[in-house]
Amino acid sequence: KLDITFENGDGAVTPGAEPRVLISAGAFAAWYSGSLPASRAAMLGLASGPADDLALMDALTMDRRPWLPDMF
Repeated sequence: KLDITFENGDGAVTPGAEPRVLISAGAFAAWYSGSLPASRAAMLGLASGPADDLALMDALTMDRRPWLPDMF
C-alpha cells in the first residue's frame, strides 16, 4: 500500500498506513494516463473510497488528454 500526496503541484509516494482510496493497478495506470477518471473507476467496481477523494483524483487528471511519458 502506498500513500500518494499532492501539494503545490508536486506529488510524493511513500509507504502508506490506512488507505483512503483503493484502486486496482490497471485502473491506477488508466487514471494516471488520464484515460479513466477515478469516479468512473469506482462506478465500474475498480476503485472505492470517499466521494471527495475520488473527485480530487478526477481533478488532478481531467485537464489533459490521455498521455504517458514513455518512449517505445
